[in-house]
Amino acid sequence: MKTFKKVLAAFMLAAMALPVWAHTADDGGFTFHSEPADAKAVVIQLANLAEQPTVIAVKSLHGFTYHKERITGRNGFRTKLILDQMPAGKYLITVKQGDAEKTQVVRITEKGLFLSDIVG
Repeated sequence: MKTFKKVLAAFMLAAMALPVWAHTADDGGFTFHSEPADAKAVVIQLANLAEQPTVIAVKSLHGFTYHKERITGRNGFRTKLILDQMPAGKYLITVKQGDAEKTQVVRITEKGLFLSDIVG
C-alpha cells in the first residue's frame, strides 16, 4: 500500500508540473521557455546559454524585425517582450545560438496572444 501511495504521489506531482513544461524546448543545448504575461506581452526565459552569444528576435512572417536583442556572457536570461504596438497577425520569436535555432509562432488577436509549441 505504501508503494501505491508513493507512485500515486509521484504521478500527481508530474501531472501538476506538465503545464509548466508546455512551452519549453530543451534538446541538450540551451533551454527556451515562454509564457504569456498578459494580453500583449510574453515572458521569455533562456537557460544553459554557457555564456555564448545568443540572439532573440521577433519578426513578422514577411521578415520585418520588430525586436532584436543580443545576449553575451550569461548562462541564463529572462525578459518580457511587450507586443502591444504590433498589429494583429502572426509573428516568429527566434532564439539563435551558433548553429542552433529555436522558433515559436505568436499569434496576436484582439482577444490576446497565443503561443505555439517551440520548434528547434
